[in-house]
Amino acid sequence: RIAYRNTLPELRFKHIYIQGANPYQQEYIRKEFRRGANDEFTYEDLKWGYFRLLSDNAFSEIIPRAKYNPEEKAYDLYLDVMVRNGGSFHFGGSVSTASSNQIYFGVGYQNLDYYLKEFFIDGQIGKVYNNFQFMTKIDFSTDMPKSFHLIASLSSFDYFKKEKLFNRNFKPAFVKKDENFVKMKLTMPFLQSRKAEFGLAYGLLKDNYFQSNVIDFENAQYDVSNYSLWGGSISFNGSTLNSRQYATGGYSDALVAQIVSGTETSQQGLKPEDKNKTYKNVHTWLQLSYDRESYHKITSKYTLGWSIKALYASKNFSENYTATLLQAGEFTPTPHSTTTYNQAFRANQFVAGGIKPIYFLSNQLHLRTELYAFLPIFPIERNSINKPYYGKAFSQFEYMGEVSLVFQVPFGAVSAYVNHYSSPKKEWNIGITLGWLLFNNRFVE
Repeated sequence: RIAYRNTLPELRFKHIYIQGANPYQQEYIRKEFRRGANDEFTYEDLKWGYFRLLSDNAFSEIIPRAKYNPEEKAYDLYLDVMVRNGGSFHFGGSVSTASSNQIYFGVGYQNLDYYLKEFFIDGQIGKVYNNFQFMTKIDFSTDMPKSFHLIASLSSFDYFKKEKLFNRNFKPAFVKKDENFVKMKLTMPFLQSRKAEFGLAYGLLKDNYFQSNVIDFENAQYDVSNYSLWGGSISFNGSTLNSRQYATGGYSDALVAQIVSGTETSQQGLKPEDKNKTYKNVHTWLQLSYDRESYHKITSKYTLGWSIKALYASKNFSENYTATLLQAGEFTPTPHSTTTYNQAFRANQFVAGGIKPIYFLSNQLHLRTELYAFLPIFPIERNSINKPYYGKAFSQFEYMGEVSLVFQVPFGAVSAYVNHYSSPKKEWNIGITLGWLLFNNRFVE
């Protein structure tokens, strides 16, 4: 067999013949395989271009065939393609015994000529999270493929938690966060399976909160902190995870550097005499973060997953302790933790990680245990007048754990879970969720 394979011509390609595409679309496709019009390309170039085209939403099918051309002493590549132009409609959601029920909708349109252009409007409606987002994307098939994104997003998080059957903690969190921003991104391939993203954004952020759990609802008003911020970012990220949530194979990682600058304006609402007092401050900070999640198959029934996250932000404190924590980095590794406000898992600098043993009961059904540790480098503490200060380094340690039974379905997952947080005390939650719980873009990544 080795001797026979050695007699075969080297897999080099000269001409490309395409069926199912107009001349502009054919030119777009050819540029994915070679730089010049008459340049030869290798089998590795073919694989790279083929999977890059399939990763776009522009094609529903690409069937390649190779035929040897003895005159050119190279192969000709024949491609039968089905171009996916026109509009699309998306509908979905997540149903849960907790307060995180969501309805999702989306409308998109795409067109492929010399460039690939996509326009998408989507949003979510729910008790905790509401969002409306417009995104446009243009792909340039140049020597170094590039993609330009323009994102305009309006979103809000309402972390009000009321007493309910499946939650043993009755301590409410009266916190609302609004994020309105415009962001531009330039994306390019990086190494074999990652991408580099360069971003520029402007955002208006608003936090509404109470600094005390003792509230006179007839007279009380939210304290308000407003932020007008500019931000620039660069990130390197990639993913081979086999599911957007409750993954059991592959990896994902992201290295992100951001610089943010802007102004804060805060106003107290609890005391009528302080209503006209306004606090103003200027903030400029650098933020670095690294996130990795990975899964390793041990046997046919067992998989071991793990994750780590590290964050460093040089940001100053906001006007008060609560406002500072609302703008601090957060560690939310589970779907349930993304829908709750837990100040114990927030800090400007921290390291965190966890392990995820997974046992497969069938191809679609698995039992997973997730255990996480959270270690702030400098925990944010509160003094007697609700002002923040940094505590002793590595003086605080928090943990969370969750056991869930997950049944994977084509449109998401059905999960039954029980989880526990080290803070607040006796924080246990039990619930059932149908669907994925996914959020759109955020101002600070």
